[in-house]
Amino acid sequence: MEKEYRNKIRTRNLIRETFVEMVEEKGDIDKITVKELIERADIAKGTFYNHYSDINAVTEDITNEIIHTLKESLKDFSLSKSEDISPYLERIMLFLEANEKLYKKFFVSTFPSHFIEELRNFLTDSINQSITYSGLSDNPSIRYAQIDLAVSGGTELVVDYFRGVIKLSLLEIGDLIWDAIYKMTKN
Repeated sequence: MEKEYRNKIRTRNLIRETFVEMVEEKGDIDKITVKELIERADIAKGTFYNHYSDINAVTEDITNEIIHTLKESLKDFSLSKSEDISPYLERIMLFLEANEKLYKKFFVSTFPSHFIEELRNFLTDSINQSITYSGLSDNPSIRYAQIDLAVSGGTELVVDYFRGVIKLSLLEIGDLIWDAIYKMTKN
């Protein structure tokens, strides 16, 4: 039973690693087919379908694991009701930096739309639920939009960083996100 479980994990990782290589080479997940992936990974078609329903399921699985790992890394981090979220953003940027090689592979492709949306929603929700700012609207919908505006811009900076477009460090990008939220909330 234990060996069978290890083999499933090994096969799943092989599929994912092969997928990442192919994303890097082709630059677009729409150019990757199950047939090519199973040939490259040297696995049977049925083996692939035992793990995933299609190529998009592989991208969702990788995205979900990244977001889950990020959430786990922040689990012990307490966002207080203070107005300084910079330590929180710093931890997120350090997490992204630790996995930089993987993310750079993804962000050269058209893959990141699902990942970006998940990351943006996670950051916006966690900041909105945990922090109070005197300069934010009392209207929950407007308050959410204010935070989402800063987080969305910051998330796009992260994407540009991984694509090699922007020459700032991830920690500098975290500081820019914090500055945007802080300046927005000044009375």
